[in-house]
Amino acid sequence: MSEMIATALLVEAILVAIFAMALKRRNRFVSHYPEFRKFYDYGILAFMTLAVSKGVFLLLDLNDHGVLELSQDQSAMINSAGNLLLLIALLMYVLGWVRLLDVLTEKYEIVPVIEFAGGENHEALKPGLYLCNLPNCYPVIAKPLRGRAGLIVSRNPQRSSGKT
Repeated sequence: MSEMIATALLVEAILVAIFAMALKRRNRFVSHYPEFRKFYDYGILAFMTLAVSKGVFLLLDLNDHGVLELSQDQSAMINSAGNLLLLIALLMYVLGWVRLLDVLTEKYEIVPVIEFAGGENHEALKPGLYLCNLPNCYPVIAKPLRGRAGLIVSRNPQRSSGKT
């Protein structure tokens, strides 16, 4: 067996291994990131289709090295089938990326930053993250923020089903 066929078999084995690992970890991934389910599923399907496509092209490699005997028409048909499967795999990758971008851009709302002009006559405040876990944090944060533009970071909490 030549180096070319060995390399083709190695690539096929890697594609199948990636598909198997992705399939094995699917439930864990989806349970942690349910919004990325379609992205992940398209990726799994793309790897599966890519592995099948590579298997089809492997037939042509075997023909080129005399292991299989295929006619010109058969070779052309196998080549067309491999290219079609490759196209389908690439389309699945594109659909997965589109779905990923949709989820990322739908989840977050971009809000412009508004700065208020003010005097620079206030005490120095070190940069960093300041957390307050008191029941009423306003008096605690009001003094350091006086004279400065405030920054409010908020999020939409996950909706619960009403069961606690």
